[in-house]
Amino acid sequence: QRIEKVFISNAYIDKEYAGAFKKLLISIGLDEKKNILCSALEGCSLELTEDVEGTLKKELIEHNIYTIFLLSNNFWDSNFCPAEMGAIWALSIPHISIYLPGYVENNKKRRLFEREMAIKLDDDLSFIKERIKELLNQLEKMFQIHVNRSTSREKGIDEFLDKIEKLKSVK
Repeated sequence: QRIEKVFISNAYIDKEYAGAFKKLLISIGLDEKKNILCSALEGCSLELTEDVEGTLKKELIEHNIYTIFLLSNNFWDSNFCPAEMGAIWALSIPHISIYLPGYVENNKKRRLFEREMAIKLDDDLSFIKERIKELLNQLEKMFQIHVNRSTSREKGIDEFLDKIEKLKSVK
């Protein structure tokens, strides 16, 4: 089944990372209003008057969604993020976990989906780029997108990696 939306689940304090992912998704042709759901970001967030929990439940049930978890210690300290992860698990929604820089799993803070691969933004830059390309390939298939890989996609990946490196140096 064709995926309709990407849900970026992140702690509000990590919204700059979510913003970098949003730009990366736009670079392969996703529309921020129609295809991206992230409550922390302008352009793809819920309306001010919407019931966050009710709207999110409705989105998860009514649309074919792919979820990107941006895991950090902030994620686990959030009131909503662990609940979002539980809902994704309960509904068997396809997903991937991305470890933000500085995040280390431990017994108290670990992902629900232990046996699955994750992208670690603290890895070697060339390895991260390889994994991001793999993720984008999967998303292009899920969304049935045909893109010119030599232009906007490559530029989007490079801009994403530059932004991550800048955010790492600030933290």
